[in-house]
Amino acid sequence: MNKPDLSICIISCNQAHFIEHAVTSVLNQQTAYSLELIICDDNSEDNTEQVINMLLANNTIPFKFIRKEKHAGPLHNGKDFFMTHARGRYICWMDADDYWNYPAKVETQLSFLDQNPGYAGCFHDAEIKSLIYPEKEKSYQLKTQTHGKWKFYSQFNQYSEDFYPWHALQRHIIPTASLVVRNKNLDGFYERYKDINLSVSWALHLGFIRNSRFRYFNEPWSVYLDHKDGLSKKVDLLTFKLNNIKILEQLLNDTYYKTIIKDVYKAIAQEYYHLLHTQEAQKLPKKAYNTYCTAYKKWIKKAVEEEISCFRELNKSQQ
Repeated sequence: MNKPDLSICIISCNQAHFIEHAVTSVLNQQTAYSLELIICDDNSEDNTEQVINMLLANNTIPFKFIRKEKHAGPLHNGKDFFMTHARGRYICWMDADDYWNYPAKVETQLSFLDQNPGYAGCFHDAEIKSLIYPEKEKSYQLKTQTHGKWKFYSQFNQYSEDFYPWHALQRHIIPTASLVVRNKNLDGFYERYKDINLSVSWALHLGFIRNSRFRYFNEPWSVYLDHKDGLSKKVDLLTFKLNNIKILEQLLNDTYYKTIIKDVYKAIAQEYYHLLHTQEAQKLPKKAYNTYCTAYKKWIKKAVEEEISCFRELNKSQQ
């Protein structure tokens, strides 16, 4: 069997009421490139499999439905896709509650990557459709983690046409369903992040963009549904920020990220800064809260020292 140009993964867990839109948006792509669709289901207890079988009964795109017998989390479902099933020259993935809204998305992105080998991937803006109404929700966590006040990702993230690793480090968030990357070995990624089940896409973005860059298209070619059952809405912000710090700390010994270590330091400090502002952290006992204050001070200091060192080196090279 010939390898496809693009392997597309949809990751699902009890999202039968959303997944039809995601799958249909793939089937509606108008492209000369060859595709394969892989649906990684995390032991859904709803009728996801029946919905998939109905949608793909007369489909011409090769597809696989892979169902976990036990709940494993997004990292392990992604691992199945990347390490075992994705055969394409390029790969992309989305959650079952995302979907594409531009029929020429695949054609445009793959054509760009074919013509520009210096880019590891490319992505675009995304529309946000909120199904959360903060004024009606009682949960502080849900109110603070909704994107409902925004209509597009570009309204609260800064994207440059050429998007580099230092942009990704600062969590200028790439919409998950927007990114297409070259299929490559991530060199032990899953061993390093085996305990991570939050911000998995961000960690992957940091791996794929390593020592390279992405191209950004200023067009909203996908849709993110902001709803109360999303994974990020079920985890408090303190836990979320500690998880992000754990991801960044893995980069401290990475040979490439050492070359931009000041940006890694800045990113860790930034996560501690936001952590200290969370309601959960501010309710901690004084000793525990001060531990995070000390950590914030440590990383801010390292970032400033490294920045000054870079300025001095720059000055020396100009003399």
